[in-house]
Amino acid sequence: MISTALSSTVDEHVFGMESFRAQFTRNDDGVDYKELKERIRPLLHRTLRRQVREHVPWTERIPITIQFHPTEEEQELYDRVTEYLHQDLLYAMPDGKRHLVTMILHKLLASSSFAVTRTLEKLIKGLEYLLEEKAPSEDFMAALFADMDGLDDVEDEWEEDEEESRSAAGGEEHEKKKKSEHLSAEEIEAVKAELKQLKSFRELSVSITHNAKGDKLFTALEQGFEQLKKIGANKKAIIFTESRRTQEYL
Repeated sequence: MISTALSSTVDEHVFGMESFRAQFTRNDDGVDYKELKERIRPLLHRTLRRQVREHVPWTERIPITIQFHPTEEEQELYDRVTEYLHQDLLYAMPDGKRHLVTMILHKLLASSSFAVTRTLEKLIKGLEYLLEEKAPSEDFMAALFADMDGLDDVEDEWEEDEEESRSAAGGEEHEKKKKSEHLSAEEIEAVKAELKQLKSFRELSVSITHNAKGDKLFTALEQGFEQLKKIGANKKAIIFTESRRTQEYL
């Protein structure tokens, strides 16, 4: 599948988006990529590392892989939240954003329990507002993932897939239910049940004080520093995380 984001990066005027999606974003054997390559050729040129090695002083990379296994509590949290995300109708999800929120929640779960706790709290707050028939006092999506960098980029990248996923799952019907001005007695009970679920997830995430991946990071740093010492390099490290909450924990 060819990304529409790539076509926009080349030049938004070179490809008509509707035509581009129809021709090149299908996962089947009938897509003619030869034509696409010819159209891109004047605009993009891929240079392999081996072709420029003599001109660019590449730093040798020494990969070190450290395996880790989540604790029972971490695995339970991941499994329970994942099961929750597979439910047909979720009142806590912002309108039209279910696919995006699901994807980002999985990213936060993989980052650390600390990363997902604040998001769970925001989802809980959203359901409480819904029961009180009050609108959130702030941009809900911005508040939901305030500790996550690059949200705008992720949202743009997944916008089209999210729309397709909602349509395939009958999302429009669900959205109509959630957008009604007043909840029925049956809907109120459903919201309360979902609220109870989210609160149990939050309690579990708060009870986790150490993350297995975070503990293993120190092992990785020790081995990395040993390698740096052997080659006479400075004892420095850059650590990438999905969330500032994970950074604070580390």
